[in-house]
Amino acid sequence: MKKYHPAEIFQRLGILIALIVLCIFFTIASQGTFSTSGNLMTILRQVSMAAIVGAGMTFIMITANIDLAVGSYISLAGVMLASLLNAGVPWFPAIILTMLAMGTINALVGVFVALQGLQSLIITLAMMAAARGIALSWANGQPVYFDSEAIDALANGYIGIFPIPVILMFIVLLFLQFVLRKTRFGRYVYAVGGNEDAAVTSGINVNAIKIAVFAIGGALT
Repeated sequence: MKKYHPAEIFQRLGILIALIVLCIFFTIASQGTFSTSGNLMTILRQVSMAAIVGAGMTFIMITANIDLAVGSYISLAGVMLASLLNAGVPWFPAIILTMLAMGTINALVGVFVALQGLQSLIITLAMMAAARGIALSWANGQPVYFDSEAIDALANGYIGIFPIPVILMFIVLLFLQFVLRKTRFGRYVYAVGGNEDAAVTSGINVNAIKIAVFAIGGALT
């Protein structure tokens, strides 16, 4: 069994250690109210959207790229979903269509990165402004409202004591962890990020992998 140096352990678990220290500090400072189940569920609900988007970003970052446009994509996806619901599209097809649209948009970004050699920092910075402008224009600069009990349940409902957004977050995280660790695609993602030239030599379609990870990141917004 491999033995890790303390510095290696801290490097691997530094963020987790910092999180534990913060939780202990806030628990003491709040005289225990921070660590109540209700407060923890509230925190998990609040971070669930960022965690899902961050899971998609993980694939992109592993390939040594970045996507600055995800915040604008979230706005565009929200306007698109609301517009589809207001047009009479049932909630589940509306979600699928929105995910497909956002995945396709970001796949096109992946095409520019993979085939045209553009830096992901530059192209996604441009897409950040473009997606925000499209969302603003689509909504005519006004809030877009919709009435859907199913979407309201997904956002605010519970299964037992667990908020549905938290359950969805863990499902997404566990599934993507499985994809990265246990599938050929996941190994290819690591290979592209580790050494792109070696990945090409190994017969991996590097361009397809880059386009795919951007599509995944876009769909998860």
